Amino acid sequence: MPVIGDIRDALVRSRETELPLAPSLASAGLVLRDQGMPADELRVVLTTEDAEIVRRHLALHVERMEERLVEQRRRATWAERLLTMAAARRHQSLGDRSNAPSSWMSNE
Repeated sequence: MPVIGDIRDALVRSRETELPLAPSLASAGLVLRDQGMPADELRVVLTTEDAEIVRRHLALHVERMEERLVEQRRRATWAERLLTMAAARRHQSLGDRSNAPSSWMSNE
């Protein structure tokens, strides 16, 4: 939870210096936190005065998100293959049962 405190602190500091972007700073921090940016990196991008450091951290963050997306797509494809094979097997076994005597279909 120290990241939330950092966001609040940055918001308070920006109010004290009368920066009009304070709500955007807090919103950006919340978005990045929700996206899984590590707390130490989030703290840096919220408090640094160096725009290049912000750009570098965000580039790294986006790269990690893209890598996670590739992995999630790979996992979804794997799950799809398993599910479609299982559906095909169920369909095939139902087809086999349709030729069986009705007594074979009973669950009793």
